[in-house]
Amino acid sequence: MNRSLKLSIVSGDAFSFESDVLVLKHAQSLYGLDRAAHAKLQNHGIKFELPYINKDIIVDTHGALRSSKILFIGVKPLTGC
Repeated sequence: MNRSLKLSIVSGDAFSFESDVLVLKHAQSLYGLDRAAHAKLQNHGIKFELPYINKDIIVDTHGALRSSKILFIGVKPLTGC
């Protein structure tokens, strides 16, 4: 089986791009884009537990965003914020 991965890193409004997966960090608190994405999902009735450090969760957006899924990756808390 041939498999391929197309990875794009773009600058701009993450909510304006269509994608299979939007990858975001979760630094044990919500900040900029991860906060906005979480709010959009919650407002759409999508409930889930955010990941702890070194864990992850893939969430189906059910049309709440242009990305089909969001991958939240748990990282250490940000310092100095």
